[in-house]
Amino acid sequence: MKGPAASLDAARIARLRRLGGEELVKRLVDLFLDAVPARLAAARAALAAGDRRGLARAVHSLVSSAGNLGATGLERLSREIEGRAAGDPPESLEALLAVMEEAFEGLRPLLREVRG
Repeated sequence: MKGPAASLDAARIARLRRLGGEELVKRLVDLFLDAVPARLAAARAALAAGDRRGLARAVHSLVSSAGNLGATGLERLSREIEGRAAGDPPESLEALLAVMEEAFEGLRPLLREVRG
């Protein structure tokens, strides 16, 4: 996916580099790339089980981690799904999860590039 959901805020990456250098950036990118697929799988499983609280919990952890890395589109989608988990129809939540998964796939190469 191209567009704002699959983009990185270079200023946030630069801030991380100032705070902790390249090693911090590499470590955070690696953790993010490892964690997001599990969180997305947990969100899907929760939605399939009708567990709306579980869905909200699964995406909640992505809000701050995406924000820290400058993945603002993914951060926004995480907040949106978390906020809508309790009341939206499952089809709507399914569509948002699909957009989130596409955004993450679009972010992978950008994050690998940042990692170096």
